Amino acid sequence: MHNNYYAKINWTNNAASSVLFNNVYHPLATEESNYVFIQQNNLEQRFSKLQDYEVFIIGETGFGSGLNFLNVLNLWQNTVTTKAKLFFISFEPHPLSPADLKKINSGYPNSEELGNQYYLLLLATHSLSFKQNVYLNLVIGDLNKTLNQQNFLADCWFLNRPTPGYSSAIWDKSVFLQIAKLCKTKATFAIYTAKPVVKQNLQSAGFHIAQNKRFSNDMLHGYWLKKAQIVCKSDLKIDEPNLISTPLKAKPCKPKPWFDIYKRNCDLHVIIIGGGISGAATAYSLAKRGYQVSVYEQNELASNSASSIYQAMLYGSFSAYYSAIQELGFSGYRYSHFLIKQLLSIDKEEYGDCGLIQLGFNHKEIKSQLDFLKSSIPEDFCFQVSKKEIERFAGTKVNYEAGLYFPYGLWLNPQTLIKKLLDSPNIKIIFGHKIDDIVQDNEKWQIIKGGKIIDESANIVLCNASSCNKFNVTKNLDLRKIRGQISIVKQKDNTSTSTKIKPDIKCIKTILCGLGYITPNRLGCYTIGATYDFKNIHTYVTKEDHLRNLATASLISDSFKKLNIDDLTGQAAIRASTYDYMPLVGPIANYTKFQIEYAKLAKDKNIFLDNKCPYYKGLYLNVAHGSKGMLTAPISGEIIANYIDNTPMPCSEDLRMALHPNRLYVRKLVKGKTF
Repeated sequence: MHNNYYAKINWTNNAASSVLFNNVYHPLATEESNYVFIQQNNLEQRFSKLQDYEVFIIGETGFGSGLNFLNVLNLWQNTVTTKAKLFFISFEPHPLSPADLKKINSGYPNSEELGNQYYLLLLATHSLSFKQNVYLNLVIGDLNKTLNQQNFLADCWFLNRPTPGYSSAIWDKSVFLQIAKLCKTKATFAIYTAKPVVKQNLQSAGFHIAQNKRFSNDMLHGYWLKKAQIVCKSDLKIDEPNLISTPLKAKPCKPKPWFDIYKRNCDLHVIIIGGGISGAATAYSLAKRGYQVSVYEQNELASNSASSIYQAMLYGSFSAYYSAIQELGFSGYRYSHFLIKQLLSIDKEEYGDCGLIQLGFNHKEIKSQLDFLKSSIPEDFCFQVSKKEIERFAGTKVNYEAGLYFPYGLWLNPQTLIKKLLDSPNIKIIFGHKIDDIVQDNEKWQIIKGGKIIDESANIVLCNASSCNKFNVTKNLDLRKIRGQISIVKQKDNTSTSTKIKPDIKCIKTILCGLGYITPNRLGCYTIGATYDFKNIHTYVTKEDHLRNLATASLISDSFKKLNIDDLTGQAAIRASTYDYMPLVGPIANYTKFQIEYAKLAKDKNIFLDNKCPYYKGLYLNVAHGSKGMLTAPISGEIIANYIDNTPMPCSEDLRMALHPNRLYVRKLVKGKTF
């Protein structure tokens, strides 16, 4: 139902051409790319002058086969000797399939590293990282819509030429105005065309233009000045501005003041409170950027509490209706999947690359699945399966007639992943430290234990789940605590005198998800779960919850009806969640000052306010991931790292604002709650 997601490629004698765009991928493209984009933007000289921790940002319209990115990556790795960072942000409405991209780029430098990360390209921003501080944000989706969702300023732009398959609308004034608002002053650009409409619309957006000819085609290059509109003289020198009129202004994607991004604290030391998946993922993202991270964990081992379960799943709830939570799931799915496969060993049963089946457990669920298949998703992400196919994939009898099969679904051992994430010389882990409070003094955050200051830093990230709002500065955050229990079934051998597990249960080969879930075997055990309890917050294992888990497992397969409850062990933990089910990711304001500053929202939620937000500078949250921590916490760690690093976000502005902790304070005001 969704076979038109990837750009179609024709192969003739190992030569590739685009069906949609009538565009041929050929060896000369490398020389052309270097001349048009690298030389005309003077990248070699600009790269060579970068100092430690400087950030260079390149924007690109049309990722295609990734040739321009690979050329820039090769130049960067052979030119830059400092700790500078490169962010390459490329927009692609029609991505190539992973197989076509690998074949086209075969033999190019760094093509294997790109190919390993180029998959699961759902409609979202995908964060890929490469050696020597290079980050690729690959934005999949309509160019106009995705450009309007950005919040960065580029040093230069690669504007790929319009091809016969492209609508001319993608190079109208609105597109160039969107690009202009994402430019630093004097940001350079190059485009391999000189069509009059392109030239005219570039000028209308305030670009200074020079025209050049190479490879039998004209090209344009130049720079942007926000107050200048010029007449092009079509020579080899960049034109001086001829102010013939005021250029059109782009409509910015300006957030509300309580969602603004403030200037970061310049401190390479970061404190993280909480050593579960959120804390470990955030530490990992910061450490690879060169930050020195101190992680404080109240337990004696990392990943005790909610991240300590025997088996976790990479799983998301997807629908046909695109939303912020859908974007987060799409972005997080690819990021977490690659992270798990990069860090864990399948041979040691640290994870299982087994696939996942979302069962159609009622008519509403089946309809939702069919609607999702009709939406814009790649054909390799999921597909519908019949009862016969489910039983073939799963290796056991099931009670449902249909479902969705996700080939990239997997289970993992969270404790092992967390240990690998924290295994860095830039990360220091302090166990057995339950922090009593955090206070800010002279722009330094001090952490207090037993009435004493034990550490301080300008930047601190709270990743301590349901304990996040125990501190004075965060006590007004509304979080819900959800108790969850899993049941662990140990496989029995033929000599056991206890109730034997039926053979068809022993050989479950894929994750089965219905109202509950069943995982395949790991080291002689498998997991069924999990309960949701909004009333109790204890963490001891109960028989009642074992019975609930067995009941939901029995709905999936009759094989579970005869299991002996005495053969089960289990684990229980407290999950943290918000009432809108979106995590809290980002900076947080001073609640008392926030209520005073934006008090008018209580009378009119639509009132225009531009008062500066009273942030707690240097305080960030990465919490409230509920039962989807493996899906959403790692990519949220990247978002936090970009906040602290003041670098481009791996998400749209809509998603960033939907994750922003201050939304809870706005909601309190609008609903008339007082402090």
